[in-house]
Amino acid sequence: MIAFPEMPEAATWAEARAAFRWAPPARYNIADLICGRWAEAAPERTALIAIGAGGRRLWTFRELWRASARFANALEAAGVEAGDRVAVLLPQSAEALTVWLGAIRRGAVICPLFTLFGEEALEYRLRDSGAKALVTDAANMPKVAAIRERLPDLRAVWRVEGPGDGVAGLADALARAKDEAPVAPTGPDDPALLSYTSGTTGPPKGALHAQRVLAAHVTGARIAYDFLPHEGDVMWTPSDWAWMGGSMNAMAPALFHGVPLIAHRMAKFDPERAFALMAEERVRLAFLAPTALKLMRRVPNPARTRLRAPSTGGERRSASRSTNSTARPNATW
Repeated sequence: MIAFPEMPEAATWAEARAAFRWAPPARYNIADLICGRWAEAAPERTALIAIGAGGRRLWTFRELWRASARFANALEAAGVEAGDRVAVLLPQSAEALTVWLGAIRRGAVICPLFTLFGEEALEYRLRDSGAKALVTDAANMPKVAAIRERLPDLRAVWRVEGPGDGVAGLADALARAKDEAPVAPTGPDDPALLSYTSGTTGPPKGALHAQRVLAAHVTGARIAYDFLPHEGDVMWTPSDWAWMGGSMNAMAPALFHGVPLIAHRMAKFDPERAFALMAEERVRLAFLAPTALKLMRRVPNPARTRLRAPSTGGERRSASRSTNSTARPNATW
């Protein structure tokens, strides 16, 4: 079994900090750590609760791990090698998570892109990253089609809804691939994630994160989420997984700790719906950006949630507080 960085329970931050030790193992792969090890140890454990237009579906760790193997094999067939960039332009979904896992399992570098980006923003990031593969959907395909001729490195494009617009269908590619694939022999310092800054002080800059970026975030999550996992924990964030807040402060820590993750992306953030979703799905952990919290504070009669450890970050937050947690009434949002 691979050694995992964990933060032992402690009464204070100083105690937790003093007790923490981590010797990086020689083999370290984010996909294996957040999904593969659970697929082996608890294959039927719920990993993902995907909620969308097609309804609600539960995904086990075994199902996700097999899907990731299929995508890793599809990447190999497309000529994508270790270190190559794989872009994902999708909202929160099982398909988006499959791409994340499959790319990193292959040893490629995942490059998440925000679905609200326009053509110029997408072209800059795809060109700058040298992305060789991209997975998107019908809603975003027109933007990709408009710029593809100016992206010489982009070899393969898959569309979730099936073939069309001159690209292949993701489901077809996965169906042709085997559901077994090796995990790339990556170490802590090998690249895993290319995340672009917002570009508020000049052109967006690609921040290349090594596999060990997971260690810092899952360890920090132990503190931020009151030493997760607790019995009954479920995680959700309205933040897009294209942002570090959505991916490394919610998605990755939840899966790493075996906590079911909700995939549900609103076309436009609806604070009332956010409360309702958290109540319906018994969400106990949530990463809520300050902008979302500001809107949620204005809801006059929100649905009662079971939140025990909400977390926030990434923007300046007002000093005022709001509570709505039956499990932990003094939780600060």
